Amino acid sequence: MGTLATKSYVDPSCDMGVILGTGTNACYPERAVLPANGRFPNSGREMIINLEWGNFDKLDTSACDQALDRLTFNPGRQRMEKMVSGMYIGELTRLILLDMTERGMLLHKNCWPVLVHEHSVSPEQMSLTVQGEDFFAAIGIPDASDPDRDAAAHVCRIVSKRSARLAGAALAAVVTWMDANLEKMHTIAIDGSLFEKYPGYSENMRCVLEELFACRADRIALCTTSDGSGIGAAIIAAVASSKQEQEHKPARQRTRKNR
Repeated sequence: MGTLATKSYVDPSCDMGVILGTGTNACYPERAVLPANGRFPNSGREMIINLEWGNFDKLDTSACDQALDRLTFNPGRQRMEKMVSGMYIGELTRLILLDMTERGMLLHKNCWPVLVHEHSVSPEQMSLTVQGEDFFAAIGIPDASDPDRDAAAHVCRIVSKRSARLAGAALAAVVTWMDANLEKMHTIAIDGSLFEKYPGYSENMRCVLEELFACRADRIALCTTSDGSGIGAAIIAAVASSKQEQEHKPARQRTRKNR
């Protein structure tokens, strides 16, 4: 919500905020709906919907996704987050490489101890690998062959690309809900290290939008909003304080008149 507030404060076309970093989430404005009992004082007003889209569970998973899920503290939950966010993509990459090693497709078996160790792969290492650095040397396997290093880089690209494409598809679904025919411009405020720093991540998201919407994808702008959560929280607090001040002002004026 803070990310949305930060960007929409300066750009009226901003109608969605997204986090793509250690975790992932999104929010967007929606018109309040009057419930059956008719008791809802904010009916007809705009309200912000926190999607908690990391909980989305209608995605097909691979054997490595399922292995990762079993290692987490909340198995069976947060399926999308475990396929997208920075907290999990490094571990998913490790499990894929470990599976390849166990099948004899990668490395030597004496390298297993490194890959067996949980959280031995980070998104930062994946990012550096995509930029050409030696993945295995970074995690303590200095004598990997060139084909092994190429395979590791390929796995890093696949995992990060899938993350970006899932995020892009989820974003597209929300925009379509708000504006089915993309008749207006939509600015999406995005905060988080994956979107900001991971090589090719934003480009892969953009590719999904172009595949889904063709030329209409130009009506969706993906905008980096650094520290959106913190700045947005300050903006929201300031607006709330100002509103409270305005609400109390008439009461104070009445008190003075009565004196």
